[in-house]
Parts: sequence; structure tokens; C-alpha cells
Amino acid sequence: MAAIIKPKVKERKVISGKDGTVALSDSMREKLIIFDDGTAMINENCLRDVDVINKVAILSHTRNNKGLYIIVTDKIEYVSPNVIYAKYAGNTQAKFADTATEIQLEIAELVRVASRKRATDVHIVVETTATFIYFRILGDLETHQTLTSDHGVLLCNTLYNTMTTTSGTNFNPRTQQDANIQESFLPSELSGIRVASSPTQGGNFFMVLRLLPKGVNVTLTDLGYAAHQLKKLDTFKSKHNGGMTICAGPTGSGKSTLLQALTKSILLAHKGRINLITIEDPVEYPIIVEDIINDKKINYSARQVSIPSTQDRTLRHEYFYNAIVAAMRQDPDIIMIGEIRDLITAEAAITASITGHAILTTLHANNAIMIIDRLLNMGASKAILLAPKTITGLIAQQLVPLMCPNCKLKLVDHLNQVDEALIERLKKAFNNDLDGIYIKGNGCDYIDKVKKFKCINGIYSRCVIAEIVEPDNGFLLQVMESNIFSVYNYWIEEQKGITMMCHGLVKVKFGILDPRDLENILELIKPQANFDIALSDN
Repeated sequence: MAAIIKPKVKERKVISGKDGTVALSDSMREKLIIFDDGTAMINENCLRDVDVINKVAILSHTRNNKGLYIIVTDKIEYVSPNVIYAKYAGNTQAKFADTATEIQLEIAELVRVASRKRATDVHIVVETTATFIYFRILGDLETHQTLTSDHGVLLCNTLYNTMTTTSGTNFNPRTQQDANIQESFLPSELSGIRVASSPTQGGNFFMVLRLLPKGVNVTLTDLGYAAHQLKKLDTFKSKHNGGMTICAGPTGSGKSTLLQALTKSILLAHKGRINLITIEDPVEYPIIVEDIINDKKINYSARQVSIPSTQDRTLRHEYFYNAIVAAMRQDPDIIMIGEIRDLITAEAAITASITGHAILTTLHANNAIMIIDRLLNMGASKAILLAPKTITGLIAQQLVPLMCPNCKLKLVDHLNQVDEALIERLKKAFNNDLDGIYIKGNGCDYIDKVKKFKCINGIYSRCVIAEIVEPDNGFLLQVMESNIFSVYNYWIEEQKGITMMCHGLVKVKFGILDPRDLENILELIKPQANFDIALSDN
């Protein structure tokens, strides 16, 4: 019997891209996309947009060089903004594949593989003898590939010189450099890639690529906060008449994900009826949230401002300051600032907060209380910073690995696999009760049915451990008059504060966090005040 040959379906092409035959402005491309078969997709939030209506009216009466109308009215579709974004991105990727060099394609494939393996970072370490490429997966670095030293130099030179927003400048392995990958080189599942390089001893260097996945609709509950912490976060996000909520933690601790979840929940709660402006370097995740009203999908989004990329740190700080000041004049309800980096941005954020603008931002600090110390060390005014309602919330957090529920091992049955000193620390922390504590296994074939996460070396996901402070007048007075130890004692004793270690110990007791991983991320385990309160709160 002869094989049935299916006719090849001609793939429609986007003709309204930046290099397409139909010229559209950047703002119009957020609302409209046009294909070569006469189909048009319109942002469903722009049904009454006059510019869109006029543009469609003109193009539906304009013929192309084949005598066909550019837009066929019967082929108009109304879709979400994400669909339009994805269609344009797909077209860009196709063009990239046709024009990229062999080395660019190798870099793109490296990033694609890393993203598929759920890596958050790619490390390219170039040494005299060889180049080592590592992926950071679920918090751990894993060796991916070993190449020659010369090939590693070629990869980094090509990446920095031809694929970043600083293209046109030269890669210099003898100095620290930062950049962002151009949008045209990004795989469809990533919203951005940050690049940072630094020299090492002996004339060697390394380059780190931070992979920024497109925003997903994670909720604050999904991230692993305790019930009392969720209540405080709800309090912080409900305050729109000034004050700063600041999140601290090292790179890769989930700060950006927290801000994304907070801003999305705020937009959803207010049905998009607020002006939420973000100032980022660069924009990491598109902040768009979908709602359903009367069986119709509605999208709410933030106004996201990206700071221009530059190697000049002074100029970059100036850009940040100017953007914050400008945002204050743009009728904002909430301003989200990607990071407070120095006194200039700190003063701008504080000024915005005390003039009635709610601020969400991040800062590098070891714990929640040290956030205030960091701002004071930058040179912020103590009197203004510690005035009531200048700071509404202080958050510090880390990400910890979650054990695979299928292959984890009950601690009491495998005491020989754990250091005796750790066993003693656990007994002191839990009053000799080791019931419910597990350690991770060696890995298995488990796949989470909902999120499709796979077990990797006994770990299948990560979650937050956090500490959250809501400064009251008593707390602020302690900061004003006392040392940091007195402030800490006030938080613990008077406000019944729950430390990151305490939150982590709760997860250990619930059998989802290996105590060894908790110590690797924080410090040696020791008994925590308010542990009983934290345990009953989850």
C-alpha cells in the first residue's frame, strides 16, 4: 500500500517585526502583530485603542505587492499580550538561527541545555590548562563540560563582543565587566541573561551567565513562607501611602521572584486600577497577571522601566537616580526599585517613601535587621530613615533545597550517615526528639506530578526560609538608641520574631529539608527562641 503523503502546510511569517515589510512602532508591536497570510493578532486589552483601530482600518484597505489585503478582517484574532510577545520572539529566534555564526550557535545551545536542566547560572571558568563549564542546578554547581583553554577564550570573546548589549566594546579578561545578552539571542523560555566576568590569579578568568526565566504565576504561598509571614506580606502590600518594604539576601536567594509575586498579587487585588512602576537593571521578568471577569480574560501589567546598560558605574547610578525621580512625577501608586546599590539610590528611594509613594526594593544584607545598618552605613539620614512609616517591612531570605519525597531517608534509621556532632546539635534544638527528620537519598526517577520537577541527587525543588520584621515604634526606638544586639532581643522577645534558622528548623522537623543543607546555607544548628510558635504556625 502506498504511503499517504500529507501536504506540507506553509508556515505563516510575521511581517510586522522590526525588519518586517509592515512598519510598526515599538509601542504598537505590543498591541498588534501581522502575518503574511493576512492574519492579525490584537492585544485583547486594546479593543478600544484608537491607534490600533485606525492602524487596522488602514491596513485592511491596503494591498501588498501580490494584490492581497495586508489584514483580512475575518482573520483578526484577539489574544493575550504574552501570545503577541511569544510570536515576535519566535520570529526573532528563527532569524537568529539563519544568521548566527558557529560559535554563537554553540553558546545558544549551551544556554538552551542549561535552561532545560533548570540551571539558574552557567559558569565558564577559563584556566591555563582547560576551560570548565558548570551549571548551578537546585543550588549546587555541577560539571557540564570540559573544553580547551583557547576554546573557552573564544566562547567568552564571542559572547561579550557580539551577543550582549555592550556589543561594539571589547571583552577584557583582566578586568571585571557586566553586560546583558541581546534579546535576539535569548531562547523563548528566558526573559534575559545577565553576564558578569572577573579575572582570577595567573591571568585566568571566569564568566557567569545568570539565566532569567520568563515570569510564571507563582504565588507567595508557593514560595514556602509560613502563615505568619504571609500575613505580614499581605500587610506590606496593602500599604500604598508611603513606606519602604525591603527584601535582603545574597544573589540567587529569590528576591526578584518575591517582588514579582508581590507586584502581581497587588495588581490582581486592585484589578489593575493602580499605577505600578518598576525600575530595573535590566527588566528581569515581565510583570503581567491574568484575571477573568464575566468569563473574559483580562491582563493587568506594570510599567517596567529598564535602566540603560553601561560599564560606567557612576553613570549607571545616575540613571537609577534619574529614573526614580522621574517615576515620582508619573502619578505612581507603587514604585518597585530592582536594587538599592548606593547612597544615591537609597536617598531617592527614601525621599519617594516619605512623600507618599510605596516602595518595594531589595538590598544585600545578612539578615533583616542588618538592612537598616546597611542603609545607615551608606550614609542615609538616621532621623529620616527611622521616622515612623519610612520603613514598613524588612525581609531577609535564602533558598533551601527540598528533599525528594520518594527517596529521602529517615534519620533515626541512618544515623551512621550523619556526623555525630550534628546529631547532638539536632537533639539540643529539638529536645532529643528526632522523629520526623529525614536526610536526602541518592536520587531516583521521581517526577512531581503537578510541577513536573525531577529528582536530582535526592533534591527536586527549592523553597524559601525567611525572617520578616514589621518595625513598630518600639523597634525603631531601639534602633535609634541601642546597639544591634538590643534591637535583636527586642524583636525576638517583644515581637516574637522568627529567624531564618528557626524557619529552617521547622522545615527540618517537617521532614522536607535535610539538616545538613540548612547548615551549609546558614550556620551550625542551635536552639531557637519562639520555635514552638513557628512550629504551630505552619
